[in-house]
Amino acid sequence: MNWLGRIFYTVLSMSGMMLFLAPLVLLLRFGMRNQEKKFMKWEWWLVYLRSLCPVALSSPICLFDSWNRQYHLFLSTLGLTIEEQSGIMNSWSAVFLHPVHMTKAFTVCAVTWAAGVFLVLFSAFFVQRRVKQTLMQGKEIGEDILESGTTSVPVRFGFFHKIHVVPAGMHARDMRYYLQHIQAHSFENAKRIVVVGITAIHWFNPVMWLYYILWNHDEEYLADEKAVHKKPSAECREYAQGLLNIQKESKKLHLSLFTIREGNVEKRAQRMMYLKWDKTGEKLLNFLIWSVTLILLFLLAPMKIAWSGGTWQNPVDSSKGSLFSNIKGIVIAKTDISSPDGLDRILKLELLEKDKTDKDSYTGTFALRMYDDFDNRIASLSMKDIFGTGGSYAFPKDMNLFVGDYNGDGTQEAVLGKKLSLSQKEFDRMTEQTDSSQKVKDYTVYSYSVINLEKENMQVIGSDICAAVSKNGKKELSSSVELDTIEDITTVFSVPFAKETQYYVWNQEKGKYEQKDLSKKDLEQYKTDSTAEAKEETQEHTLKNNSGSTAVLVTTKKDSDGNEDIRSLILSPKKNQKKWDNIHGYYCDLKWITQENVLNNRYAMLIYNGTKAQTFTVYDTKTRTQYYQQEDGTTQLAKVFKQYKEDDITFEDGAVVVYNLKELKDDILTIGFAGQADNGITVKGSYQYDIKKKLTTNFTYSREADTDASASPSPTTK
Repeated sequence: MNWLGRIFYTVLSMSGMMLFLAPLVLLLRFGMRNQEKKFMKWEWWLVYLRSLCPVALSSPICLFDSWNRQYHLFLSTLGLTIEEQSGIMNSWSAVFLHPVHMTKAFTVCAVTWAAGVFLVLFSAFFVQRRVKQTLMQGKEIGEDILESGTTSVPVRFGFFHKIHVVPAGMHARDMRYYLQHIQAHSFENAKRIVVVGITAIHWFNPVMWLYYILWNHDEEYLADEKAVHKKPSAECREYAQGLLNIQKESKKLHLSLFTIREGNVEKRAQRMMYLKWDKTGEKLLNFLIWSVTLILLFLLAPMKIAWSGGTWQNPVDSSKGSLFSNIKGIVIAKTDISSPDGLDRILKLELLEKDKTDKDSYTGTFALRMYDDFDNRIASLSMKDIFGTGGSYAFPKDMNLFVGDYNGDGTQEAVLGKKLSLSQKEFDRMTEQTDSSQKVKDYTVYSYSVINLEKENMQVIGSDICAAVSKNGKKELSSSVELDTIEDITTVFSVPFAKETQYYVWNQEKGKYEQKDLSKKDLEQYKTDSTAEAKEETQEHTLKNNSGSTAVLVTTKKDSDGNEDIRSLILSPKKNQKKWDNIHGYYCDLKWITQENVLNNRYAMLIYNGTKAQTFTVYDTKTRTQYYQQEDGTTQLAKVFKQYKEDDITFEDGAVVVYNLKELKDDILTIGFAGQADNGITVKGSYQYDIKKKLTTNFTYSREADTDASASPSPTTK
């Protein structure tokens, strides 16, 4: 059932895209109404391919970030939830690569959709078979040509062996034009089967039925054009008259979706009388329109990037051959970050409008922007938001963005600075000197702001943080720096200013950094307070990697009974950390999982007492993801027993169970369990779970009253 839900979810997303594209498709067809239909034919196949193909380098709404997020928000509310995926910007493949949960309403809709597809196709085949049986009773008047009184328009059917049925009394001359039209059709049956199949998949979408009708008309127009291609106008008029002699379709015989019939003859005849064959310039124009359609349907994101000047670390100077003088969104610097809840993010400094470029820097209008890992913009700050004043700014081409957690709250902060040009008088005031012994010309001066990188927002929490270093000294300043923290203090950082050191302290109540004059004694007091607070409130458990760096950090807090309540788990806490703070339970152990032929110290396992069971979670420190989370309870265990027809083993809510990981090999986990089932039965055993296939196998267990192990075979998959 999950696979049906996955497919239905994908069809819904593609069908929604078809609704969004409908105005474009209809406008395109209207604009090409007087052109040869051979060009529109390829446009139709692009549209139908897009309706089936979830793989594309864009969606048409990617030009507008707010529309894109609203579209994905709509998809996230359909009733299918993707596990191990946080946020709404999921790629098309996520629904197939991760476990999913479906609501009852969504499951009913998925089953209804599948039944509808079957009903549309079955009824089409059934009606087609009945039509064929009826028409085959007609009188044979030529090879594979029958005459029948049950139809008022010419009809043809058959995939390999085509049968043509003409209405009774059709003149031989009109029949000649009809046969010319038939010969002009190529691969018609195969094309019709594909189009009907696609329409059946999207049977709930009225736009797809409209596309089917318009495609039918264009196929007939195309066959007409081929039949009289570049023939004299007199012959075109005779052909048009032959079409007009065909009667309008009547209700004599109800035809199926697969039945090919002649219709819309009046418009076709009118078109043949006034059609002008395309010239070379018009062909080039139609090819350009086809190319634009291809870009809009499949390649919009790369074109958007190209328009913006690219997203390379050192973008090409637009003065050297760029098409556009005002480049939008050139990425000057970027870095990978993590949101407070552990989601991957990308922080970019972008040049929005360039004033000038020299050898080493860009000058113009900039913005600091945060994106998710699908390049959807989440938040943006202008330089006025960051520094308090707008206008033009300059940043170096080889700039790096630095981030860190300087107040210990688990949320990363970025540091961005602007270079100051101070007068000697201003410098004297800032250094509180009266004799101007320190010359401003000997110093590099910057003003920094600290930006808090929140889940879906960015906020300035520190501004006007001025730093000045000697131009001849070892320490250098740049537009983004890593702030100097004080050992054993999580709420204070320092910056150099000439010969002095200035300290900035985190004010929790105000939610920002404030400058304070701190003596060594004050710093020692901060250090003592931080150490005491850490010892009193939290404990830390870590795993080191092969290089000796901390790979996993688990923070706990003791409750009144002395149990260590898990507060958070962080992967790579020193750089580009990813954090989970939704683990509910008491800490038991943290250790590496050893495997043969696998990178050592890659998979870390947290063992803890949850709310319903002793369980575990496995983390992949290489990809910084949650690799597997064992359930906290007996719901899944009960399903395993039921899967193997052990229906007499049931579990009450809150039953005691202990899980342990016995082995991890080739993405297959061997999970042991011991638990209390209903009726006083104690069960012990194990089973294997395939991470990739989502399949449980090799289940074996024993009861308390039956010491002989009862093994069950692997289930048969369908």
